[in-house]
Amino acid sequence: MKFSVCADLHYDLFQNISMLENDLLSTRAREIDDTFKQIIDSTCSKGIKYLFILGDALHKRNIRSDAINGLLFRRLKYAKEKGLQTYLLVGNHDQAHVAGNVHGFETFTEVVRVVDKPEIITIEGFDFLFLPFEEYKGSKKSLEILLSNCKNPNRVLLAHAGIQGAVLSGFDHQSAEPLTVEDLQLDKFISGYLGHYHMPQDFPEHPLSYIGSPCQHSLQDKVADRGFMIVELKLDGKWRAYNSRITLDTPTFVEMPVEKYLNSPLKGKHYVKITGCSRLQAEMLQSDPNVMSTIGEKAATVVDEEKVIQPELCWSDMIEKFVRISEPNLRKHKRLKKMGKEFLNG
Repeated sequence: MKFSVCADLHYDLFQNISMLENDLLSTRAREIDDTFKQIIDSTCSKGIKYLFILGDALHKRNIRSDAINGLLFRRLKYAKEKGLQTYLLVGNHDQAHVAGNVHGFETFTEVVRVVDKPEIITIEGFDFLFLPFEEYKGSKKSLEILLSNCKNPNRVLLAHAGIQGAVLSGFDHQSAEPLTVEDLQLDKFISGYLGHYHMPQDFPEHPLSYIGSPCQHSLQDKVADRGFMIVELKLDGKWRAYNSRITLDTPTFVEMPVEKYLNSPLKGKHYVKITGCSRLQAEMLQSDPNVMSTIGEKAATVVDEEKVIQPELCWSDMIEKFVRISEPNLRKHKRLKKMGKEFLNG
C-alpha cells in the first residue's frame, strides 16, 4: 500500500507580504494553493489513491475570509475529481477556539473526509489511528483509548501534536505541554507521522517523522528542503514503512546584503529582506517584486534651532519667539506679542 502525507499548509492571504487582488485573494494565497496542487498532481502521477493532510490546512482560527475558504474547498474538490481519497485531520489553527470542538471544515465534508476527533479508520487492511490536535497531553489519553479498541496489529499513527525534543522552524510555536516519544507507544505501530512543527525531521531509533510544512512561511523558518512524503507499506518479514521525502519548488524567504543581491539576483520567486541599503538603493528596489523590505540608511532629520521653541524658556520669551518664527511681517510683531501676553495674563 502507498499513500502521501503532507501537513501545515496554512492557507491565508498574508497581506503583510502580498497585495490583495480583485477577487479578494493575494499572490501569497495562490502560491500556497499552487504548492498544494503540486502535492496532489505528484501523488496522482504515481498512482497513489490516498492523501493525508495532518492538520493546519488553514492559518487563522475563526477569522478566515470567504475567499480563503473557497480557495481551499476548490482545491480539495480538484483532488477528489482526480480520484484521490483525501483525509483532513484538524490541527490547532483549524479549530475555531482552543477547546477544539468547532473547526473550519463543517462545509467541506462533500469533498474530503474530515477527522475532527480521535478515530480509527481502516484502509486496505491497515488501521490508521488519527489524533487531531489536543493541548496539555490530551492526545496521550486519546491514544490509549484508541489502542484499547484496536485489535488489528497493522497500525499507522497520524497526529497533529508537539513532541519533546523536536526542532521548531521558527514560524511555529511549541505546544504548552509537549508529548514524549514514549507517550506515542510506537512499538505498537508500523510507523507514525506528525504535523504541527514545521521542520521536516525524523526521530532516531523511532519510526516517527514530522512531515514539515510544504513551503517556508516566513523569515523565521529555518532553511530545509520543503515538500511532502510518500510512504510505502511492505511486508518484509514484518510490515515496514519505507518513506520518501519529495522536495517541492516553492518560494523561499531570504535575508541578504544589498550588494550580494544586486550582483547575484535570485532566480524565481522569493521573499527577500535586503540589508545595508542606501536611500537610493532602497528607492530603486521598491519596484522589485521579490523584495519585501529593505533596511539601511534613514533620512537624516535636520533641525533648525532658530525655529525651535525650547521648553526651558519662560512664557514671555516663548510668545516672542513664536511670533518671530510664525509671522514674517515685522510690522505685526509688536501687536501680536502684546496680544499674546494679554492672553497669558488674562
